[in-house]
Amino acid sequence: MTLGTRSAFRARGLTIRHGTSMVGGAGALVAACLLAPGDAMRVYLALYLLVLGLPLGAMLLLLTHEITGGRWGLAARRSLLTLTALLPLPVLLFIPIAIMLSR
Repeated sequence: MTLGTRSAFRARGLTIRHGTSMVGGAGALVAACLLAPGDAMRVYLALYLLVLGLPLGAMLLLLTHEITGGRWGLAARRSLLTLTALLPLPVLLFIPIAIMLSR
C-alpha cells in the first residue's frame, strides 16, 4: 500500500465518521422536535447562528484584507477561504427554521 492510498483511506474513514455523526445528530434533532418542539427550535436557532457566523466572519476578514492590503492576512487566507466555502450550508440549514416559522 502506498502513501497516497493510505491517506485516501484515512480521508474516506473521516468522511464516514462525520456522516455517521451527522445522521445521529439529525436523529436526535427529530426526537427533540417530537418531544419538545419549542425548546428544540431555540437550540437549533442558536446553533444555526453559530454556523452562519463562522463563514460570514471569515468573509469579513477576507474582504477587510482585500481592502486594506498588506501581508497581515496572507497566513490565514487559505483557512478563511475554506470557511467561506461553507457559506451555502446555512441556506440548507434554514429550511427547518422556515418550516417552523410557517406554523
